[in-house]
Amino acid sequence: MTELFSIDNVIKVLTTFIPSFLVAVITIWIARKQFYSNKWWETKATKYSKLVESLPH
Repeated sequence: MTELFSIDNVIKVLTTFIPSFLVAVITIWIARKQFYSNKWWETKATKYSKLVESLPH
């Protein structure tokens, strides 16, 4: 059982999980940023459409 928690095994596990976790966090951050950017443009497009429709012909 002590071989399971040896320093070498712990280092191997950490060097696998830490980069994976960082990549996941960065991916979520980028996706969230893009989502909010798209939502902002949709909101602006809706407001501009309403503004143009409200103008007299």
